[in-house]
Amino acid sequence: MKALRWMVAPIALTVAGCGPTLKSQAGLDILRGVKPSIPTVEATRVHHQAVLVHEGKTLRFQTWTVADSSSGRMEATGPLGISLATVIWNDSSWQASLPGQSTLLRGRERSLNLPVLNLRNLTPSRLLSPFLGRAWIPDGPYRTIAAPQNQTILLPLEASPSWTLLLDNRTGLPLRRQTLWQGTEVEAISFLKWQLHQNILVPGRLVRTTSDGQRLELDLKDWTPLDRLPEGCLQLRVPHGTDTITVGTGENGRKFFQINQPATEPESNQSPPTDVPEPEQESEWDDESSSDTLAPSQEESPQAKRKGLGNP
Repeated sequence: MKALRWMVAPIALTVAGCGPTLKSQAGLDILRGVKPSIPTVEATRVHHQAVLVHEGKTLRFQTWTVADSSSGRMEATGPLGISLATVIWNDSSWQASLPGQSTLLRGRERSLNLPVLNLRNLTPSRLLSPFLGRAWIPDGPYRTIAAPQNQTILLPLEASPSWTLLLDNRTGLPLRRQTLWQGTEVEAISFLKWQLHQNILVPGRLVRTTSDGQRLELDLKDWTPLDRLPEGCLQLRVPHGTDTITVGTGENGRKFFQINQPATEPESNQSPPTDVPEPEQESEWDDESSSDTLAPSQEESPQAKRKGLGNP
């Protein structure tokens, strides 16, 4: 327990960005051991300004996403609205069209890898769940551990927990969620600047960090609830002459790539959704030192590696 307290203590997360009166009744119920009633939506459309910081480089881009709890579509755009990538996914696979490289990536797993954005091992459904009102739904039975600064850690009743969730005791709002592998943190998502939209609490800012030092910041620009995913949004148009690369993970845990030559048949008649907004602003790679506003913020400093349960 002493080791656990040592790892929790360095955290200095607050809910100052949420406003003094914003609370989550569902989170407060969870802290009291009461089964919560959590307002959610079936699907959503979100627009984010994104910043990715890794190895001294900063990439600015925008994303437009439509998603439900298991599947969705994301458009990532760069300078002058140029398409960087279009990604579709479900619970067991994903595809990404990279028009600038005339490449279609395919993966037979939940987590995706996008070389054009330098994103690695990202699970879209986990990243987008907070925007469906699902940031704090525990996965099965869990227990609680008191943490400093009037916070509580939730973790599953497992011999080797796969996640932890940090809640603020005063507001019930989630502050940070860890994904663990054999006791080591491989991903952490911090929730900031909570907002209330149509009785749904969504984070105005989300920060994802990984064990290899990546930091992805998503600032919410627009959020719209949907009854269902738009028709056709899980289809991709693949131009003639596109290389197809299948990405997988071997038994040793290492990634492998299988390259297929362009098909000779005409362009696919599958089309992207018509109601995804057109891109607006610019994005580019630059040195991290050239943009103070994009340097790691005070909410959470990236580290090369974090270990241990409940290390918020």
